[in-house]
Amino acid sequence: MKRGKPDKYLSEYIKYCKNKLKDLFLGIIIYGSYVDKNFDTEKSDYDIFVIIKNYKNEKLIEEFRTETNDRYDKITLQYITTFKKLKEKVDSGGWAVYIALIHTGRVIYSTPKSRIFFKNIAKKGIDIKKAIERYVSEKNKEELKACKNLDSWYAIKWPYASIRKRLYLISFARFGKSPFDFLKDLNLNKDLFLGKDIKGFKLLHKMYVKRKCIHEKKDRRKFVSLMKKVNKEVEKLAKA
Repeated sequence: MKRGKPDKYLSEYIKYCKNKLKDLFLGIIIYGSYVDKNFDTEKSDYDIFVIIKNYKNEKLIEEFRTETNDRYDKITLQYITTFKKLKEKVDSGGWAVYIALIHTGRVIYSTPKSRIFFKNIAKKGIDIKKAIERYVSEKNKEELKACKNLDSWYAIKWPYASIRKRLYLISFARFGKSPFDFLKDLNLNKDLFLGKDIKGFKLLHKMYVKRKCIHEKKDRRKFVSLMKKVNKEVEKLAKA
């Protein structure tokens, strides 16, 4: 897994993690706009996983979660997790976790133990069939339902993230690899979509990069419709 360079804000947060969690603290992975070079210092947040040794000190972990939310409002703490839990997610077909760990995320803090873990996950890979089945059985309906009621920036951010993950998955299933780049993966799979849909995907990408907001229902419906079309292609893969 590639390393990333923490900025001043993240460096301060890493220092806090070390002081608060002490020997429980094993690593931080960052992904999203900070990694894909679409980070806006005023509008963007930092999407991270914090990896810990175990969950034995529940009180400390809850304090850590609360203090992160209170003191570091730009941090979006997606997971406080262990190596065991991450491995379980990947083994069960957790595509989003796998690509964040191995392809689209960056390590901004690690220990020798965490570096061994990342190496082993990368070597083992993921069962693509399981990943596809998980999206069909759980994630497609779940994420679609969530995105229907979003507004403003989140009505762009979450449909974009949802579609992006699936485009990567479709590329991986069809070609055995993915560029892990929204527009490149879209181009790789352009034969699956109508011209008007391609234009819609590109518009969504442009609005994501420029941090645009939407408020009209018709605009939300447009991007939810694109999610449905990508979901349909994932469902076809499950039947293939």
